[in-house]
Amino acid sequence: MKDKRSNKIALAVFALISLLLFTFLFFFMTSKSAPSPSQDVTPQDWTQISVEDDGFTLSHPPDWQLSQCPKGIECPTNDDSIYLEIPITFVQSDKRETSYFIQIQNIPNEEMFLFEELTTRFLTSSQKNNFKYKEKEVNNYKVYTTSTYPDIIDAYSIFVTEDNSRFLKLSLKPYSTSSPHPEQETFKELLDKVVTTLTLSAPSTE
Repeated sequence: MKDKRSNKIALAVFALISLLLFTFLFFFMTSKSAPSPSQDVTPQDWTQISVEDDGFTLSHPPDWQLSQCPKGIECPTNDDSIYLEIPITFVQSDKRETSYFIQIQNIPNEEMFLFEELTTRFLTSSQKNNFKYKEKEVNNYKVYTTSTYPDIIDAYSIFVTEDNSRFLKLSLKPYSTSSPHPEQETFKELLDKVVTTLTLSAPSTE
């Protein structure tokens, strides 16, 4: 009788351990969040846009949408920027719901200033001291990246030029080094990939 009871207890313990192990493995496998459309595709599958007025063509994740002004942002009436709105929002301190977005700006450089001279000529001494950037080459373009360039909204910005006659600035906003959004690094990496798809051309003069 005692052996039968021991066997039942052993079987019950075994069944319980098996159940716990199965449950653990199930949650371990399913707790990894499914990749968003942005992460699940490669640049070859992205949406291509061409803006003749600003002279560029690029590809972006298909869930990033062209927008006249991102949600929760006050855009100037004379703003010539191109916006790509990312389908992720956050609530600001004033309770406004705001989208993450990419702002694309064309910056003429008729004086042919070097990058640092062009970007710092209107900065204060303190802002110049805080301004740091990295330089690299992507597809024969000079590319400068920075997260310390002063802006109304903190940003991770990429400046791209072919011959210094003009720069295309692509900025991920908002961007925080102290309290980043959980997906901020993903957005940053995606923007870096967007730059690899970029082609510059002469802006339209019409």
